[in-house]
Parts: sequence; C-alpha cells; structure tokens
Amino acid sequence: MKVHFGDRHRFLFAVLLLSPVFLLAGCRAKSKPPTPETTAQSLLGEWQAVKTERLIQGFDGVKKIVFTSANEAWLVDYDNNAYKSMYWLEPNSQPMHIDILSTSNREWMTTFKFLDGDTIKILPHQQGLQQMRHPKLDSGGVDLQKISKETNLDQGVKVQTDRLPSIHEQERSANLYLNTLIFAQRDYYDGKRTFATQLSEMNPGFTHDFMGYRYQILPGGNQNLIIAAQPLASGLKSFSALLVTGEGYSSAITICQSKQPTQAAPTFVQHSGGSYMCAANAEDPGSG
Repeated sequence: MKVHFGDRHRFLFAVLLLSPVFLLAGCRAKSKPPTPETTAQSLLGEWQAVKTERLIQGFDGVKKIVFTSANEAWLVDYDNNAYKSMYWLEPNSQPMHIDILSTSNREWMTTFKFLDGDTIKILPHQQGLQQMRHPKLDSGGVDLQKISKETNLDQGVKVQTDRLPSIHEQERSANLYLNTLIFAQRDYYDGKRTFATQLSEMNPGFTHDFMGYRYQILPGGNQNLIIAAQPLASGLKSFSALLVTGEGYSSAITICQSKQPTQAAPTFVQHSGGSYMCAANAEDPGSG
C-alpha cells in the first residue's frame, strides 16, 4: 500500500496528539483530600494498612479498618479476626482528631490526615496514663489506602464480637484520661507553683476532646482546681477531678463520677477537717 507524503504527515500528527492520552491512561490521577464537612462520608469503606509487617508500632497488629457508619467501624487483625468498634472524629482540628474504642480492648487517641482522597496517614497512639494526641504529623505513623467503598466485611473474616463497646467501657476511658490530666496538673503545679489554665500548657498533646467527652479546667481558687469531663451525648455519666494543694509539695486529688447519666459535672463538699468528698449525687468511680 502506498502512503502519500501528506497522508504520512497527517498520520504522524495524529499519533503525536494521542500519545499523551495513551500515557495518561496508564496513570491513576490522585483525587483531592476531602473537606472537613465531607470527611466522615469519605472515610466510609475499607482501608488497608500499606505496611505489611505483622507488628507495627502504635497500630497493634491491625491490618484493616472498615468504617461502616458515622461512628462505627470494624478493626481487622492479621489473623482476619474482626472486632466491632466505635470512633469519634474532629475534622476541624489540624491535624484531624480520631478516637477509636474497640471490643478487643484497644483504645486509640490519635491524629490523622488525608494524603489524597484515597490515602490517610494515622499516627501511633499512647495508652494508659500517657494518653495524648500527637500535635504534629511528624511522629511516624501508618498509611492506609482505601481499597473499597464496601462497608460489609469480606468472606473469611472471623467476627470475634459484633457488639459495640459498652457505655461502661466508654466511661472507663473518659475516667482514665481525666486521671492523666489531673496528675499532670499536679506535676505542673509542683514545678511552677501555679496552675495551668489550658490543657496544652501541661503537654501540647493534651486536648479538650476524647471518646465523646469534653474536658475543661475550672478554676476553684488559689489552692484548688477542678478538671471536668462532660459527655457530649446523653446516656453517659460525667466526671470531675479536684486538686487541692497544701503547704510545700503536699496535695490531694479527689475524683468523682455522677451516679446517674448527666452532662453536668459532679461537685464536691468539704469536711470540717478541710478534706473534700463527692457530693450526694456523685461517687468515687473506683478502679473501673
């Protein structure tokens, strides 16, 4: 077949025009991160840890998170065991806050951000009396990639428990964080001989929200201070911790929980000898 000179040039011109299209067809364009208003909706679906090691610091062997609704999720480990969980978001903070409470006895208080529309970086977390958030996303962490919009578990996943964490488990986590804060306040006072008026003064990783509770410092006078933990939803008990300072470095801490669910923080009454106890509508939460 003969190809005329003009036809050959038109053919080459068409190939050059189409070449970028062919190149782009093999590339997957990254979608933009969601806005704070659309974060909760964008999380729905199945997210796989990019790292494949069985043990990842701060991730407790979880290989997958399946976000099923605005506050419920499944945690799936490397043996394909699934545990029902609850989570709380604060998308307006930077980096964004996320708390996860699981029936597998996992309790996360951490931060995350979208690297793009299909990838998030979630930071390691700390537990016990060192519970705090990382204020910056420069502390390691694990990338999770969205592999599906499906909110149901895959076949072969072994459901260990399909119940959500109980109210008592959520209250226990709130009380634990309150203990962290009040003892940090005591240490702050011992070092500076004055109270911190903001949680971040004691540690930049301390924040006012955790597990559906709001924490705030309530000044009580020159020698005492209260930190209150108030639930953001009904059906949960509230907590208060009172720090009373004395001469030298002596101090006393009293912690109370409301006897009934309420958003009002418990109050204290003072004995004739000067010590404090929970008011009639509150009680010692014990060890939990």
